[in-house]
Amino acid sequence: MHEHLVNEYAITFKSQTVGTLTVSQRGLMTHFSCTCTLSWSEVLRLAIQVGQQRIPLGVLVPDGNTLHLSKSFSKHALHQKGITTIDACTLITSTELLDLGSARPQVIEAPAPPRPVVVPAPTPIPILESLPEPPPPVGDAHPGVPSPPQMTEPEPPEPTLEPELEPTPDPIPEPAPPANLAPSPEWEFIQDFVPTQGTDTAETIHIFPEPPVISPPYTDADLDDIHPYPKQAESPWTPHPNPGVLFQDSELNKIEIKDALSRPCGETCIELAVPLREGEPFPLMQLFSLGEACAIDGKAYLVFRIEDGNPVK
Repeated sequence: MHEHLVNEYAITFKSQTVGTLTVSQRGLMTHFSCTCTLSWSEVLRLAIQVGQQRIPLGVLVPDGNTLHLSKSFSKHALHQKGITTIDACTLITSTELLDLGSARPQVIEAPAPPRPVVVPAPTPIPILESLPEPPPPVGDAHPGVPSPPQMTEPEPPEPTLEPELEPTPDPIPEPAPPANLAPSPEWEFIQDFVPTQGTDTAETIHIFPEPPVISPPYTDADLDDIHPYPKQAESPWTPHPNPGVLFQDSELNKIEIKDALSRPCGETCIELAVPLREGEPFPLMQLFSLGEACAIDGKAYLVFRIEDGNPVK
């Protein structure tokens, strides 16, 4: 940063010159730097003499037999301290600093501006209260004069309530038997459905007969009705000598997989079970996330599904 020298001032203490104060301009800051050759047991401060007033600038830091001070102030800070010119520079003790504080003129604060008086808004008067009262009737205004008879309208006759008619339930049509189908016990059970009418209310009560009970031994036809699509038994696991041939990928073909099992799970799908051994690396690590953990004959395997030579989830 560019530094511009403003001036140099002699520093006195007890009527003796003990150092020099250098004032320079560093950008927007005014820098004060001084070095005094003096050995003193008390704390000394540098004071600026402006007219008849001494303004303390800071405490000098001892370094052997010398005292140093280096401070920078902005233009606003110097204006607040009252430093406009420098007439002289002196060192002062703590006792002289207290005397300077008591001799400073007291700053009288300006009185605070009066608070604005808030005038409440007038309360609106209801419209009904502002309207004039209606004039009294003719008979009251002129006593002794009979008031004209008031005409009263005849009251309308009360409407008669007609009794509400209860809705008649629609008849339930009988279900027609399916065409070209042999009767079964379930169909006979549906045909035995008889809707009846309650005696106390108009609600229709549906009475179903008990379902037929088929006693053992069961026939093949009865088992077909219970399980029309029996679950297909899974194929057994068989050892596969070279599981790499199941993959289309050239890199997967070269991987050696020991003690692997396989079984068909569809026309174009094959399940491959690769054993998991503790302490040994898994051969198909690149397909690890596509496998499903499974226990076969008490051993841990990772099962993969392969369709048309490609592993699928």
